[in-house]
Amino acid sequence: MQCDSLHRPVGLAEGAREHFPGQPNPSTVWRWAAKDHSDGRGGRIRLEITYVGRRAMVTPAACSAFIEAVTKAKLARHIQTDEEPSAERSDETERKLIDANLI
Repeated sequence: MQCDSLHRPVGLAEGAREHFPGQPNPSTVWRWAAKDHSDGRGGRIRLEITYVGRRAMVTPAACSAFIEAVTKAKLARHIQTDEEPSAERSDETERKLIDANLI
């Protein structure tokens, strides 16, 4: 059975070089597979690896899925933090501003 190019496993060094922008160190790619990547909300995103014998390998499809999941999590985090802050001041804040002669 022949694998298509999206599912043909390659070594971590080649995967880092060919399938990740910025060509991260292969040890970084291994860490993403072994220890996950934080999604910023308590969840974890893991790079899927394949073993051929004792050798850990990645597929282009797995690299793309990992990049997409990390990007989606980071964008969701930015959307949460970009919300408008409340315009109302608490009584405590109001008192501090008055004490500092700012209002």
